[in-house]
Amino acid sequence: MKDQLVFLDTHQVWQLDAATRECGRKGVANARAVLRATQARRGEVSEADQLPEAA
Repeated sequence: MKDQLVFLDTHQVWQLDAATRECGRKGVANARAVLRATQARRGEVSEADQLPEAA
């Protein structure tokens, strides 16, 4: 069966620039805020409420 993709092990190191990291942090913080707001409306409490904010 040849329907699977072949994994290429390149050993490439990825470096993200500061702007990309900041964009990612803001996205994570936004997602956490949306989840927290949704849970609050439903009256749910979870471990996600106890996670620190993305820096």
